[in-house]
Amino acid sequence: MRLGGPSDSSRSSQQASGTPGSRQLRSDSPAELPLSGRWLHASQMGGRTPPEIALGTGKLRKGFLVTFPAVIPADSQAKVCASLLYPNETLHMSIFLKLGDHATLLLEKKTNEAFYQCFHFQAPAVEKESIQSIRVEVRGESFQMMKDSSVMFKPYSEITFIQTDKPVYKPGQTVHFRIVTLDTQFAPVIQLVSLFSCLLVQDVHQNRIGQWTNVSTNGRILQLSHPLSSEAPLGTYTLSAAVGETRTQHSFKVKEYVLPRFEVKVNAPSEVNVAESELKIEVCGKYTYGQAVPGKAELELCRNKPRVSINERPCHTQSVQVRRTLICNSGVIWLLINSEVASLCAGYVLTGVILQESAKVHINYTIGRVKFVETPSFYDPGSNIEGKSSGFKGQQMYSKLALALFSTLAHTSEGSSTVTVQSTSGEQHRFLVDQGNRLLYQERALKDVTGQYSIAVQGTSCASVQVRTTLRYNIPTPAVNSTFSVAKVTPANFVFLHSRYNGLLESTNMVLVDIKVLSGFVPDPLSLTQLKRSELVERVDSKGDHIEMYLKELTRNIPKFYKLQLQQELKVKNLKAAVIKMYDYYQPSDYVLTEYSSPCADRMLSL
Repeated sequence: MRLGGPSDSSRSSQQASGTPGSRQLRSDSPAELPLSGRWLHASQMGGRTPPEIALGTGKLRKGFLVTFPAVIPADSQAKVCASLLYPNETLHMSIFLKLGDHATLLLEKKTNEAFYQCFHFQAPAVEKESIQSIRVEVRGESFQMMKDSSVMFKPYSEITFIQTDKPVYKPGQTVHFRIVTLDTQFAPVIQLVSLFSCLLVQDVHQNRIGQWTNVSTNGRILQLSHPLSSEAPLGTYTLSAAVGETRTQHSFKVKEYVLPRFEVKVNAPSEVNVAESELKIEVCGKYTYGQAVPGKAELELCRNKPRVSINERPCHTQSVQVRRTLICNSGVIWLLINSEVASLCAGYVLTGVILQESAKVHINYTIGRVKFVETPSFYDPGSNIEGKSSGFKGQQMYSKLALALFSTLAHTSEGSSTVTVQSTSGEQHRFLVDQGNRLLYQERALKDVTGQYSIAVQGTSCASVQVRTTLRYNIPTPAVNSTFSVAKVTPANFVFLHSRYNGLLESTNMVLVDIKVLSGFVPDPLSLTQLKRSELVERVDSKGDHIEMYLKELTRNIPKFYKLQLQQELKVKNLKAAVIKMYDYYQPSDYVLTEYSSPCADRMLSL
């Protein structure tokens, strides 16, 4: 029969059953009970006449049981429990702690009655982990038993915490701080603490400005303070507490500071593609009461150092003047390629007050993706397989191979050219080709078809020109373009723009909507921001009295609705209607026009 109970030592972190390295010392095979820590058990074995006590239908044998933690913190009070079971003679029990040939007596008891007793002993103060053994000896005239089991003594270092009442102080203020030392059970430890504070100057020397020696926490939190001089140097100060050979530090700053009057926010994409030539960033300055901050934003974009060692990181800086009427102002920075991460730092300068904010932009090297949609289950020999390609952000890609080939063959680092097309009847058209639009397809309709045409190119860049003639026999030009349609509804002070594609393809190329702003009106900044976040809107540019909205694509026969709010700044008499033009970005000849006007010129208008 096995008897036992859990050890109540709070430092034990293992169990006898299943504990790595634990051993079960026994001479019989009784039912096992879970115990915390190590235990020693023995019953009579090999006696000449095993004395047994019959109780009901069971048989009981004399023996002993000793329990103790498997791991004991060094220099702590450890608990051991011993039990003597069913003695039928006078027995002498001895418990020893052994390390090599050295043995320390922990308990010695002589009795002829069963007993259960717990006692504490002082664990040895070891500097490193020490594995020792506990030996139990029980002797009598007809009974003799001895068992050993290992126990680990492990040193535990206390943890010291220092905390000041605030992280930043002004010269002349008083630094209040608290210090506490906790053991592994997060209970305060009574320790002598040597505490001092020192100033960290710019050189290698340290000036000690305060010191406390032999200060005891007395099991509680120690609270102290140190007054700073009114002429205390600005910089970082350090509080250092020494408990034995362990030292804990806590730093605080001393500086002349004022509460920030405004905040800076940088809006930058988390990821850009390597094929993009520029990065659009928004820098926002806002007072704590919500108003816009006028000033100058200093933008700096740096890429990480490549694996090849260089002295400095390549960086690009740019200054942007922020107007009072705007909270956010955009700045365009050319990308620095050949790096996976670019670091952006924006500083906001206002009458000598500078606040900084930073962001990281990852550079993606995936130029595009190709996927096949609505593919048939069977193919005929020689049939074409249609697919769709998409760019880095999901926008549709068109003739990338042709554009790349043309860009390579007609590459010029700078310059522009003017292409003039003129007929014998005097009709003349001019096209400007520069670095900004050299890959843009430009087209003009010819009124006088018959006759000879002359094409002249003047400039330093290359241009590809083609005159295409399509004959129509007595077919008048339709008044309404069937590719796109625009409808508007003007209830009260609102005009909703409803765009639709009616062509033969499943979807369009990129579509550009050019909105002419009414005279005396300006776009509302909040409404402009909401428009940028609308569905299928790639970007929105505000240039003078025109607002250009770029749509990724339009799906056939699926209308899209957009609204833009305008604010009236000046009252204009005899206000004329403004024009909205929607056209294919790559086929400008596919367009549609519509007009709108304010139903009430002295009130607010929405589009």
